[in-house]
Amino acid sequence: MLNIAVELLAGRYYAGDYSDRDKAEWPPHPGRLYSALQATHFHLGGKEETKKALCWLEEQKPPSIVCSEAQFRSVSTAFVPVNDQSTLKEHRLKQPRTFPCAIPEVPLIQFIWGAKPDKAIYDALNYLVEHLSYLGTSKSAVCSWISTDEPEPNYIPSMVGNIFLRVPTKGRFQEQEDIFELGLDPRARPANGQFYKSVNKCVAVEPEPLANPYWDARDFYVFTLHGKSAQSVESTLILSSSIRKALLSLAGDRAPDILHGHGKGQHLAFLPLPFVGLHEHANGQIPGFAVALPKDIDFCDRQKILETLFKLKKLNFNGQCFDIGSGANDPRKTLQPSRWAQASKYWESVTPVVFDRHPRKSAGNTKTDILCQACRNMGLPDPVNIHISKQSCLSGVPSSEAFKVTRKKGEPFRPFFHISLEFDRPVYGPIVLGAKRFFGLGLFAPEGLPR
Repeated sequence: MLNIAVELLAGRYYAGDYSDRDKAEWPPHPGRLYSALQATHFHLGGKEETKKALCWLEEQKPPSIVCSEAQFRSVSTAFVPVNDQSTLKEHRLKQPRTFPCAIPEVPLIQFIWGAKPDKAIYDALNYLVEHLSYLGTSKSAVCSWISTDEPEPNYIPSMVGNIFLRVPTKGRFQEQEDIFELGLDPRARPANGQFYKSVNKCVAVEPEPLANPYWDARDFYVFTLHGKSAQSVESTLILSSSIRKALLSLAGDRAPDILHGHGKGQHLAFLPLPFVGLHEHANGQIPGFAVALPKDIDFCDRQKILETLFKLKKLNFNGQCFDIGSGANDPRKTLQPSRWAQASKYWESVTPVVFDRHPRKSAGNTKTDILCQACRNMGLPDPVNIHISKQSCLSGVPSSEAFKVTRKKGEPFRPFFHISLEFDRPVYGPIVLGAKRFFGLGLFAPEGLPR
């Protein structure tokens, strides 16, 4: 076991929530601790031993957390000079900023990993931890150490949880170095994350959800679209095809099979993320998209994909040129991985599912049989209930007939419908099914009630 204890010397934690910069983050995210340790590593000269220790840490399963409840200070806006745009202070422009703050009942946070490091890794981590000066912003001065205590955590990783915390994952150290070399904003990298549950508040009314065998919310990379006019959900296939084309152009001859999708192995998914179902006024417009990486992706392929994603700044489709931004800190719910990845028994199609063959009346070939097989193809269990219709019950989603479902001229017709699924237990998303699943058709949203 490894327990990194962090004491807030002023009793306050200054850090903005990744989805709302005016809201204080609590509990502190393990990913933020990792970033602070990585910054300390470079501040201390970037020793090889501490790099190895951080690379070891990022390969471990997400830690549990011990911390108290917190109060939140009301947020006010201050105007501060921007960083070094001029050597003369009087020439610096001032911009509005907020400083969200959490005030915990007990100013101690403990991050507990189940793995035990060897002596060399332990000593290097201890060196970093002892030199850690702040967590969050520089206003949150800390004293930290590796503790021998074994307290019961009150936040634990769980697929049934509804708290999405950023966590380090394998390759994080190298990715941050690549971002620095490319001169990008460190926040441009979409957040990897893990669902947590509060042990004190959790009441077990259902079994643990089934893990999604193909996708992982921690590798769900979200981007924003900025253009002269908004695009609607009916444009899903055009948009996803344009994303793939742009990434292939950026990757050039280095494009791995997983990107162009010509092999029989794993595939990326290009998923437009429309504003649907969350509000009665949801309009089906697409504010952004995600590129989803499959589980167990080859490490080298993963690095190539991420390098290519960071280069994506413009996108041409539907006769427009769109600016592409990072969705990592965007507060809109539809652009947050938790919207599409949370566990649910009930799932509604946002875009129609394209069947991989024509249904027949014979056993094994009915519409229900085809949909059950589509679930099995993605490692999911057979649904206990299936509803098939041309209409979706989600606000903002048009009839299935409004969607374009063929990418190439002369492509054979395949049936396509909106689908409602019910499983016998919660299933962890994202869920995309059918023949065009890697292009955003057959994308489902979790819903709380049966149809």
